[in-house]
Amino acid sequence: MSSGLLGPPQNFELDSFQVDAIAHLDAGRSVVVAAPTGSGKTFVAEHAIATARNAGRRALYTTPIKALSNQKFSDLRSWLGADDVGLLTGDNSINGDATSVVMTTEVLRNMLYAEPERLATTDFVIMDEVHYLQDNFRGPVWEEVIIHLPDHIRLVALSATVSNADELAAWITDVHGECVAVTEKTRPVRLINSYAIAEKGSSRQHLIPTLVKKRPNPEGRRFDPAPSRRGRQRRQGPPQKRPWRTPRRHEVIEELDRRGLLPAITFIFSRAGCEDAVSQLRSAGVRLTDDDGARLIGEVIERRTGHLSDADRRALGYSGWVAGLKAGIGAHHAGIVPIFKETVEELFAAGHLKAVFATETLALGINMPARTVVIEKLSKFTGEHHEPLSPGDYTQLTGRAGRRGIDDQGHAIVLWTPFTTFDEIVGLARSTSFELRSAFRPTYNMTCHLVSRYTRQQAELLVGQSFGQFQTNRAITQLESRRDHLVAELARVDGGDVSTQDASTAAAIAEAVAKVRPGDVLELAGSVVVLSSTWRRKEFKLKVLDREGQVHVLDLESLHQPPRTIGQIRLPDPFNPNSTSHQHDLVGQLRGVKSRKGKKSKRSSESKRDPSSPWQGTAASDARRELRRVEARITERRGRLNDRFKAVVGILTELGYVENWMLTEHGTRLLSTFHELDLAISESIRAGHLDGHDPATLAGLVATFVFEPRRNVEDSPDWFPNKSTKQSVHGIVACVNEVQRLESAYGLPATRDVDPGLFAATYGWASGGGLGDILGDEELSGGDFVRSMKQVIDVLSQVAVIAPSSETRTAARQAIEMIQRGIVDAPGPIEVV
Repeated sequence: MSSGLLGPPQNFELDSFQVDAIAHLDAGRSVVVAAPTGSGKTFVAEHAIATARNAGRRALYTTPIKALSNQKFSDLRSWLGADDVGLLTGDNSINGDATSVVMTTEVLRNMLYAEPERLATTDFVIMDEVHYLQDNFRGPVWEEVIIHLPDHIRLVALSATVSNADELAAWITDVHGECVAVTEKTRPVRLINSYAIAEKGSSRQHLIPTLVKKRPNPEGRRFDPAPSRRGRQRRQGPPQKRPWRTPRRHEVIEELDRRGLLPAITFIFSRAGCEDAVSQLRSAGVRLTDDDGARLIGEVIERRTGHLSDADRRALGYSGWVAGLKAGIGAHHAGIVPIFKETVEELFAAGHLKAVFATETLALGINMPARTVVIEKLSKFTGEHHEPLSPGDYTQLTGRAGRRGIDDQGHAIVLWTPFTTFDEIVGLARSTSFELRSAFRPTYNMTCHLVSRYTRQQAELLVGQSFGQFQTNRAITQLESRRDHLVAELARVDGGDVSTQDASTAAAIAEAVAKVRPGDVLELAGSVVVLSSTWRRKEFKLKVLDREGQVHVLDLESLHQPPRTIGQIRLPDPFNPNSTSHQHDLVGQLRGVKSRKGKKSKRSSESKRDPSSPWQGTAASDARRELRRVEARITERRGRLNDRFKAVVGILTELGYVENWMLTEHGTRLLSTFHELDLAISESIRAGHLDGHDPATLAGLVATFVFEPRRNVEDSPDWFPNKSTKQSVHGIVACVNEVQRLESAYGLPATRDVDPGLFAATYGWASGGGLGDILGDEELSGGDFVRSMKQVIDVLSQVAVIAPSSETRTAARQAIEMIQRGIVDAPGPIEVV
């Protein structure tokens, strides 16, 4: 960069992927940069910021979460100075007209719709953690931004885990402008994968490498749980007991300390588990700091939290939290209030904390690298069921391991459990695949904006430009190729008798399939894993799973040659062949099994049909059945997004938001309603259910849209201050029910239910209640309460603009002032100099 011009801070030699990405930006292109965590993707973004600033233009930096926005805001201020950096997150609005502004993606989306003129002087938009666009709820916002972004703006999309970056770049090229994928697969710090096992009745632990010379460690399988005997000959005598157990948390940390592998982040997929881990280490007497370290930690804690009242400290369990931190141990999860989480982040980044127990939210972009990452289990609870970690999850979590410039290597350690086999761990450690899939869908708010700005034809074209439709079109092309092949095969089958097999071949097939067992990997027009095999009344049925996750049921007539076993996958115990989670796990392992290459007999080669042919059978009727299925899938995929858009327009028209492709007064109000329940909120305002209430009651009513119980609990009577309030809650529920009824009629997924479970807590807080009373009565965590109150404030700020009643608008503004106090309004890192 020329002398006198601003450049990003640099004290290292650029890697080749950074050089390539910067060259594409300088040539006027957008880039998708996919590189491991800690490899320096942010330097490419900083180059874009410097380029814009040197030209007297602006750059916008978007992130998926407010915590990451706050951190990036602090980083940029350290580089550029406070006057040249702004922050817009909904919670904070600081210097929004600065040359460099950090914001959540939703804020940028809203700006595109409401104030597009503010983007006239912007040259770059950086989208950090771009793989977030596959998030079911918030992901579509990312696609909206990319589709609607003015042509003169270049994109810098960053992700640590995307393996189909070329596809994403190709889509951006189609809808926005020339974009190039720049990928780097080599980690800046080498990763060592290990497996930790403890012995029953002993404190002894085994820590073995998962891979040896990039191959599975042959020692690993000896620690596997006892295999299922289902489908196998019963052994004589009692079952063999395994002498292994899961290492205790304090044992793991003490072993890592002994080996010099701290600091460590242990990922536990439950908030309670994180808190329990800190308590267990304290009870075991683990201390990872000296007196000087504890003193420094205390100074940071006091600086961060000194403003808290004694009552708030008691309500938040302050003394126990401080004791853990001073011992070098902390927890990090969404149930902790923001100032506590931010304190943990600062202490860990400064090297004061040696062990942090965290949920997976910590893996999303926050700058907390460690020497070691420990993963307790390879499955997590989604709120409804347990599902296995995907290769992308594993890559994201272990991306924290290894501090660039400090560690020669990082360590990822998986703990032994009786529910996980060594092969499953190997599959994740070796996998590099994380394919980004679109979650795009037309929302009510988005549709109103399309109606307000475009013709019907233009709006349908824009919906068709989504990444979801782009991926669908590619899938359709593959299906069309499959259809053409089936048509050709049918012509060949109809021309001759291929429904019978040579007797010797049939005998060989029958002999081979008799030896097949669940878990065997077979070579059948590509590798498949056997889910089950049954003989009933001399009829054979083989259920197999292919590498694409499709299940096929075969019989003897379906097989054209004896199946060849090329490997075996250890099945979960117990194993349910119909379980989608089990099947998902098997697909990941199946993709890691390579076909054995060897000479095939002449008979085998002659009897094998076209390798692209399915195993649905030799009769023409089988091919015709598959042809019908393929054609149905082509038709269904072609119309999926467009049909959904038309259904949304239909609902908005039926409710009076759209008329003759123009927005009504109600539709104009919906333009400024940004929430998951946008239509339900608008309908409730329209029906007057938020009118005529004092500020505290209005805040409680708004909380019914925000609150989502974390688990199913026994129903308890909801409290309301008066009959009028109760009637308003019932009215809100009725509005939601009507929206859900229409969605069912139009074939759309149903809007989620509202829940008045947070009404009393919100009303109490807005009325001046103490934090201890609120948390004690409602069994809320401090973090959940603060986050919910900020969401209530966000919706109230919209009500203060869109409510037809001036009294309601005034009450909404007053409610915001009443809620925004104490721990809800606690200063974050941006106020600390």
